[in-house]
Amino acid sequence: MLKGCPGCPYKDFKYFYDYYGTPDYAHQWIEAAFDGESTNFRNGNADFGKYGFVGRQQVIQKGSSYMNIFMYVIREFEDALDDCQNGIISVHAWDEGVCFYTGSLEVCLLTVAVSSWKLLIILITFSLYY
Repeated sequence: MLKGCPGCPYKDFKYFYDYYGTPDYAHQWIEAAFDGESTNFRNGNADFGKYGFVGRQQVIQKGSSYMNIFMYVIREFEDALDDCQNGIISVHAWDEGVCFYTGSLEVCLLTVAVSSWKLLIILITFSLYY
């Protein structure tokens, strides 16, 4: 997403790279949470030593979806756009982005426990309405 692809660096990825100062910011965020340590970014640092187990668990779960999966979804959409601009049928890349955004579990917000929600669309929906 930073180099090695036709549209690189991807605009959306570059925002995060410029802010955090490292291309693997999401991985570092989650590793620091697992270890109960501080991050060492240009901006947006967190000290997970101040969090208890439950707090770190939430950071790891939400960080996995909101930081890692989100950027993968954007990367797939950007890849699909690169393919289109190069005359390649890009259905696969676009479908993969949609799959990682929606997940494979159909849920009803009224009947499913929040702890069982996995991917972006349901987490975002919950954060908007609850």
